Amino acid sequence: MRPLAVLVCVAALAAVTLSAQSTPTLPAEALLDRTVLKALDEELSGVAAKGQVGRLTQSAVKGPLAPNGDWVREKGGAGASSIAIARVPNSDDVTDEIVNFIDGTRTVSDIRDAVSAEFEPLELKAVAEYLDLIARTGAASFKR
Repeated sequence: MRPLAVLVCVAALAAVTLSAQSTPTLPAEALLDRTVLKALDEELSGVAAKGQVGRLTQSAVKGPLAPNGDWVREKGGAGASSIAIARVPNSDDVTDEIVNFIDGTRTVSDIRDAVSAEFEPLELKAVAEYLDLIARTGAASFKR
């Protein structure tokens, strides 16, 4: 009788262990090739034609480039603080890092990928909207 009780306990433990494991969900990045995702992002967001983001001199910038900062709101307009990037967690840190990746060689998609690797995944459209905003302020420009 004892071997049967051990077998029942082992079977019950295995069933509990299997039922506790959830099926992992795979992000789109795991299902599609990176180049396909990049092309889709660029096509859907309308940033395919923007090219690379070039950095201007920082001498004209007065203060941080967060969308809710005084300087950005003054130069970029009243809607600056309502853009999508302003609603992400740690948006001030995220936007600082976006600006840090502007070097004249990276595209909007490259910058989004780099910042997403450090923080949480960001939508390409949100990063493009923020870069458009800082371009309107004169803090950056798009290279064609």
